[in-house]
Amino acid sequence: MKTIVLFFLCAIAAHASVNVLPMSPKIAEPITIEYVPVDADVAWATSSKNFHAVFFAFNRDAEAPVAVEIPLSKSDKRWTGKFTPASDVVYGLIKVGDGIRYDINGEMFWNVLIHDAKGKILRDAHLKAGIAAFGMLPQECRRKQDLEEAEAEMLEEVKLYPNNTAAQVNLVMLQKNNKEIDATEANARLKEIADGTKTFSSVVEAISISQAYKQIGNTEEAMRVMREASSKFPGSKIEEQSKLEELANATNVTAYLHAINVHLLAFPKTFAKQNLLDAAIQSAARGGNMRELVAFLDNTPGISAITIYQAVNYIGANDSLRKDSYRLIDKGLAATSDVSIRPTYISSSEWNEQQRISKSLLYFVKGAILSDEGKDEEGLAALKTAVELGGDQTDKSVYEQYVKTLVKVGRKKEAANIASAAISKGAATQGVFDAFRTLMREQGMDSASAEVELGKLRDQSRKLLARELTRSMLNQPMIDGALTTLDGRPLRISDWKGKVVLIDYWATWCGPCRKSFPAMQKLFEMYRNNPEVTFAIVNVWERGDDRVKIVNDFLKNNPSLTFPVYLDTNDSVVSKYGVTGIPTKFFLGKDGRIQFKEVGYLPEEQFLEESTNRIELLLAQ
Repeated sequence: MKTIVLFFLCAIAAHASVNVLPMSPKIAEPITIEYVPVDADVAWATSSKNFHAVFFAFNRDAEAPVAVEIPLSKSDKRWTGKFTPASDVVYGLIKVGDGIRYDINGEMFWNVLIHDAKGKILRDAHLKAGIAAFGMLPQECRRKQDLEEAEAEMLEEVKLYPNNTAAQVNLVMLQKNNKEIDATEANARLKEIADGTKTFSSVVEAISISQAYKQIGNTEEAMRVMREASSKFPGSKIEEQSKLEELANATNVTAYLHAINVHLLAFPKTFAKQNLLDAAIQSAARGGNMRELVAFLDNTPGISAITIYQAVNYIGANDSLRKDSYRLIDKGLAATSDVSIRPTYISSSEWNEQQRISKSLLYFVKGAILSDEGKDEEGLAALKTAVELGGDQTDKSVYEQYVKTLVKVGRKKEAANIASAAISKGAATQGVFDAFRTLMREQGMDSASAEVELGKLRDQSRKLLARELTRSMLNQPMIDGALTTLDGRPLRISDWKGKVVLIDYWATWCGPCRKSFPAMQKLFEMYRNNPEVTFAIVNVWERGDDRVKIVNDFLKNNPSLTFPVYLDTNDSVVSKYGVTGIPTKFFLGKDGRIQFKEVGYLPEEQFLEESTNRIELLLAQ
C-alpha cells in the first residue's frame, strides 16, 4: 500500500465563453448564465446528464464562498440557466461542467461583480475579486494566481470606497510585492492606515489592521487588535486564529493530535479543517503513532472519506491494527453518504463525484489489506468493486493491486485481461506493464510479439488520452526567462517559440532528478532529430559557488547523458515558474504557453508513455 496524491476532478482548458445577464447584476435580482462551449466540447456538454454551472458566492465576511449549482439546459448552441444570488453576495466566480470535468476558463474562472440598486458596484466586490486573484482559495474554486490583477482589483476598490481599510492594506502590500514601492514607503503607509483606524467594523477589517502592524514589526499592536476583535466577534475567524497559533505549543504527537481534535470540536466548519486533518495524519505517520491516530479518527467527528483512506494507508500496514483498519474503512464508506460533511465551497455534484472516487479508494485499500492477510478472494471482490466504482477515474494503483492479486491466486488469464484493460485506458503503472509482458510470455508469446501487442493497446489508450490530455491542458501564458549554456552563451525561453519544449528543472544533489535522467535520455533520443522539439534540462538551486564546474563534473561522470543542459544562473527563472520542489517538468506548446506540469519522479516506462503522449499532442496542434 502507499499514499496516493489525488486529483479527483479534471479541469479542462477552454476558450469558451460565459455571459452573465444582465451584464451589471444587482442585489438579489435573477441572473441568467449563458455558456457557449468550443466546438471540441459541444459533444461533452450535449451528452452530459448533469450539465450545470457552479456559482461561488462570496459575501463580505465569509472566509470561503458558498457553491450554488445551477442546472443548464441547451438552446441552440448555448446552455443557459437562471438563479438569484442571496442578498448578501457581493462577488462570484463561475465554472461550468458535469461534476467530473469543469471548464474553468483556463484557470481564470468567470467573474461576476454585484451592483447596488443604482448600478454601483457593491463595497468589497473588488476586494473579493482581488483575494480570489491571490490563487489561495480551496481547490474547487482556486483560480490562477495573478498578483498584478489582484493589485488592480484592490485599486478599484479603494477608488470606489476610499475608507475600505482591508483594501488599502492589501493594496500597499501588493504594490510592495510587485516592486512598485519600497519597504520604507510601504511601512510608512501601513502605519498611517493602521494608526488611523481607531475601531474596526468587521472581522476582515480587524485582520487587515493586525496584518499591517505585523508587517511594520509592531507585534504588540497586532496582538492587541486581535484580542479586541476576538472579544468583539466571538466565534469568528479571529478567535480561531489565536487558537490555531496555540497548536504550535504541542510538545509531542499525542498532544498535537489532541489539540487538533479540540480545535475541530470548537470550530467544526473551519476553513482550515482539511489542512489540520492532513497535518494530523502526517505527524502521526512520521512518529509512528498509529494507535494515537486511530484514537484521533475515532474521537474527531465529521472526518471525510478521503481523509480516512489516507490514514488507513498507514494504519493498515500495522498488523496489530488490522481490525481497526477494517472498522475505519467502514466508517469512511459511511462518510461518503454524510452530506453534513460537505464544505460549503463544494457543489453537491462535485462532492458526489469525489465521494464516488473516495469509495473506490477505500475498497482498494481494503482489498490490499485483505490480500496481505492471505484473504485473497475477499480482497479480489473488494478490488473489483473499486474498479467498478472508479470507472474511468479509477486510480492506476487499483489496477496494479488487482493484477498482482489475480496473479498471486493463479487467475492469470483474468490478470492479463485486467492488465490489457488498464493499458488500453491509459491507466497502467510500471507494475502493470511488467505484469503484462510476463503474462504474455507465460501464454507462449515471445518478447517481440508481446511488445507488438503492448503497442496495439497503447495505440488504443492514446486515442482516449488525446481527448483527456486536451481537456487537462493548463493553457497558461508563456513565462520567459534568461538561461545560459554551459559555455556561457545566453538565450531566452522565448527563442524556442514555434517548437514544443520540455523544461526539466534539476540539481546535481537531487536524487530523484538523477534517477529520472536515464528515462529523460531515452525520451531525448526519440526526438533528437525532430527540429520541432526542444529539450531544456535546466540546472537550479546548486549548492556551490562554481555552478558551471559542478554541472560539468557531473556530466563528465555521466557520459551517457547527452541531452542539452542549461543554467539558471541566479535561479530567477525557476522562481518565476513557481517551482517548490525538483524535479519539476513543464511542457510548452509551439506558442510558448505552458500546457503540462509534472512534479517528482515516475518509473521509466510510465514517464516515457505519458511524456510521449503529451509531446505528440502538442506537435499535432
